[in-house]
Amino acid sequence: MAIIGGLNLSAVKRLKQTWEQLQFKSLSTLHEIETLMNPENNFARYREVELRKEKEGSNIIPFLGIYIVIKPKSATDILHQVFTSKICLL
Repeated sequence: MAIIGGLNLSAVKRLKQTWEQLQFKSLSTLHEIETLMNPENNFARYREVELRKEKEGSNIIPFLGIYIVIKPKSATDILHQVFTSKICLL
């Protein structure tokens, strides 16, 4: 989220020549990440991918901010939920 926020700062967006030098693949990857981490509906797209990956048995690094936004609990409860789920921190 911090990287997306930093790249969307107006000072960075004004670097038109720099943005023009990026490959299409890099820009489309950035767009995919922005779409995935869109905060609409409590990060619905991210939660869908997270659930699908968990069902597949894949490990992902969770975005802890989503647990705080969706389920406001104490920090201990949030960490317990993350560490006891099938989601694995690297």
